[in-house]
Amino acid sequence: MAANNKDYKKNRKAPAPDWVELDIKSGNLKHIYVLYGEETYLRDASFKRLSEQLMPENAEMNLISFNGEGHGSQELAKEIASAVSTMPFLAEHRLICVKYTGWFKNGNAIMEEALEHIPDTTYIVFAENAVDKRKAICKKAEDSGRLVEYTQLDEDGLKRIILTILIKNNKKIRPSTYEYFLSKTGISMTIIRSELEKLICYTDGREEITIADVDAIVSARPEDNVFPLVNALSERDKTSALKAYYNLLNNHTSMYSIISLLTSQFNVLLIVKDMSAKGASEEEIAAKLKYKPYAAKMRMKAASRFSKKELIAFIDDTIKVQEKVRFGIMDENLALERLIIKYSMRLREEL
Repeated sequence: MAANNKDYKKNRKAPAPDWVELDIKSGNLKHIYVLYGEETYLRDASFKRLSEQLMPENAEMNLISFNGEGHGSQELAKEIASAVSTMPFLAEHRLICVKYTGWFKNGNAIMEEALEHIPDTTYIVFAENAVDKRKAICKKAEDSGRLVEYTQLDEDGLKRIILTILIKNNKKIRPSTYEYFLSKTGISMTIIRSELEKLICYTDGREEITIADVDAIVSARPEDNVFPLVNALSERDKTSALKAYYNLLNNHTSMYSIISLLTSQFNVLLIVKDMSAKGASEEEIAAKLKYKPYAAKMRMKAASRFSKKELIAFIDDTIKVQEKVRFGIMDENLALERLIIKYSMRLREEL
């Protein structure tokens, strides 16, 4: 295990350069930026930073914003293409900000042509969820600009940003509290930033953020809320399983949400089971699931208590339960209770 951990850390990719920040500091700003990737917090922060840096004079006439809402139309492409070629009004340049068109993944001939002939007086910044670099539009964008990807932060990157936020707000946090905080938030910087802001306000007037503060303020992720039930099922503990189920109901979690979360978590356990069988390390499994090591370890422990056949059977049974409830064959609470009792008492030999 120790050797695997070393190999994982050794082979882990170094973080990509922060091209947006480097271009701003050097003054060598490109005329096209396409910011994309799953780390939406950093992507959106760079989008805002670029927009502020490139803000033109007489902004009311020279700043234009568009939102494709996930699927940019041809009419929108024509409108932006027209804006790209329009000269600025009483200013040196104009700025066009565009979000979520999908063109850099699916292609768009109109925008491809517009980007090929972008004038020196126009800057355009895109925020996209995903791109396909094989598309001609991506190649055109790179000819005069940059495609900048924002991938999920590693542990060091997360810690650096979190500590920077805390220091700016004159806050301190112990390592054990920091780990506990991340175990509740996960690794999405959007969620982390939101929860940090609440903690900073809650602890106004004192320096240290404690575990008690985290418990009082930070909301657990839905999958963490349901995990006590999953864990109790793995331990064949009917009393604890039913207690965890009733706790979810008392917190106003619907039956459909509970069964969806259970199905999702048992799919996770199936992935963990397969990866463990192939010799994957705890860190490799955590990276695959995008979980903190502590959360991944808990899933590994739970998965080890089930056979693969049992995990598949549970997922199949959740589908049957949903069908019975949907068609009115069985009361939703009764259906879930029976499923919980069945798997909290069942022995592997029965499968």
